[in-house]
Amino acid sequence: MVRDRVWPEFKDFETGRRDAELVDGVSTLLAGAGHPNPDAVVAAILWTEKRAYRVAVTIDDTHASERGLTALYKGYEAVVSGAIDRRRAEAFQVQNLRPWFESIAVRATAIIDAEEAAINV
Repeated sequence: MVRDRVWPEFKDFETGRRDAELVDGVSTLLAGAGHPNPDAVVAAILWTEKRAYRVAVTIDDTHASERGLTALYKGYEAVVSGAIDRRRAEAFQVQNLRPWFESIAVRATAIIDAEEAAINV
């Protein structure tokens, strides 16, 4: 997932291919938060190269070692070059990961079903 989906997205941001999406998203967030000058912030991000990236994943015991994490985040420096403070990586370890995700999915489905039932009444 990280190698095949996250790194290509980060690369698109680094090369400027997704600048329009970045501008729109940041402007909308800042305007919604009442920032007095969202355009200035966007300009600072785009023109002064203040981009930084963060990847956070949920892992099981397979990657819960220094070697496993190194393998998981392999290639990050090649995708986002420069100072290390531009690259953040975090992992949330959960034992029995699949059953944990399954329980979340079951609860989320129940909430959605209840909301839909309330709307359709």
